[in-house]
Amino acid sequence: MFVEKLTTLNHNIVTDIDRLNQAIEAKFDHQISLSGTIEFPCIPSLLDLYIERISAIIKGLGKDRKNDHIDFIRFMIADHLEQGFAIAPDTCLKVTFQGTGKDGLRIKMEICSQTLDQRYQQWIEVREPPFFGEYPDAKVMDTLSQFSPHNSPILDIGAGTGRNTIPIARKGYNVDAVELTSVFAQELVKSVNSEKLPVQVIQSDILNPDCPVKNSHYALAIASEVISTHIRKIEDLRKFLTVICKLLQDGGLFLFDVFMPINDYIPEQKVREMGQLNWCCIFTNQELNDLFQEFSLEIISNESAIEYEKKHQSSDAFPRNSWFTNWAKGHNIFALLEEENAPIELRWLLCRYSL
Repeated sequence: MFVEKLTTLNHNIVTDIDRLNQAIEAKFDHQISLSGTIEFPCIPSLLDLYIERISAIIKGLGKDRKNDHIDFIRFMIADHLEQGFAIAPDTCLKVTFQGTGKDGLRIKMEICSQTLDQRYQQWIEVREPPFFGEYPDAKVMDTLSQFSPHNSPILDIGAGTGRNTIPIARKGYNVDAVELTSVFAQELVKSVNSEKLPVQVIQSDILNPDCPVKNSHYALAIASEVISTHIRKIEDLRKFLTVICKLLQDGGLFLFDVFMPINDYIPEQKVREMGQLNWCCIFTNQELNDLFQEFSLEIISNESAIEYEKKHQSSDAFPRNSWFTNWAKGHNIFALLEEENAPIELRWLLCRYSL
């Protein structure tokens, strides 16, 4: 028995093998379900790089978008980056892709941020103590030697777990240690109490008007890894210095570290933003000089932090931890080779305040 050949009045029958293969592939794509999330740092100056990366992802998923769709994505990313970066440099932009081959690709964006306490808690979960190093800064201890322990109250801002506070107090100096992060302040309190050291631990923001520190009281204020990691803009530094100058005695000293360009290098905005993301806040020599004139701060010394610490620390105390050297050399900003040097570096600045 033979099956008769079927006929139809519809003449638009596809028999071309290539076209049928295309149709099979299209059907295959229609039945793919997909979802995924990518987390980006928020660096507004690198907007074009976000568009390049996300466009490549969309294309790789076989979902080429029209130019007007890409323009809308650009607008959304730009808005989210500005908002996220304003909150904190390590705020992330979460981009979620979801959909099916048939219905198309949906893209959702959201900003994810953490408090400073949360960021540090996450940070210490992946690091071995001591978190900031075992030894005090040589520059701090050398500057301290200019003062008598008996009538020279010391202010340690951003004291952490006491890397500088405890060695200072062991020499008999009265120290007010201000630390914003609760987990660090609690550890510092334990250490101070165990040795009965002359330290008042203050868990607070130094910029908080209610922070219990004393005006015109301190002979030396120290801000190690504070301006260099947390003070992002010149306006923020101005506010910080306003508080510092209120707290110092006439003729008191202020010691801090900060990332500065080398020679005539002028950092672009994207470099500054990348620095803030990676705990390397940059200020130029001109910016600092102009600001210091506003506050009657005289620069006594300006020295490379790496060179100073290496020269004045014992061989077992330098570097004080595994990350200090690369961080101080600016390698947190630039993915350079070991033998290459970044055009910025961490520097110690010592200033004298005069009424």
